[in-house]
Amino acid sequence: MALTPQETAQQQQALAVLSGLFPSNWAPYVQAVAVDGPLAFLAFTQIKEAIAKLPAGTNFMQAVEAFGVPAGTPAHTVCELIDLIVKQVKAPPVVAA
Repeated sequence: MALTPQETAQQQQALAVLSGLFPSNWAPYVQAVAVDGPLAFLAFTQIKEAIAKLPAGTNFMQAVEAFGVPAGTPAHTVCELIDLIVKQVKAPPVVAA
C-alpha cells in the first residue's frame, strides 16, 4: 500500500519530533532519516507495485526497460549481464564426451 503525500509529511513530522530524544550529535542523521525514510518507503512501494504488474517470466532487462531505462546505460548493462548469468545457470550442464 503506497503512502499518500499527506501520510509521508505526517511521518516526517513525527520523526522530526522524535529526533529530540537523541543526543545532539545524532541530529543530522536522525533528520536525514526523518526526511528521506518515508520518501524511500514511498518509492519502494511504488516500484514493488509496478514490478508486480509485469507479466510472469519477465527478465531483468525487460523490467528496467519498462521503467524507462535506456539501452547503453550502466543499469541496463548490469541487467543484461544478470540475464546472461540466469540463462547460463538454467542451461543444462555440458557433459564432456
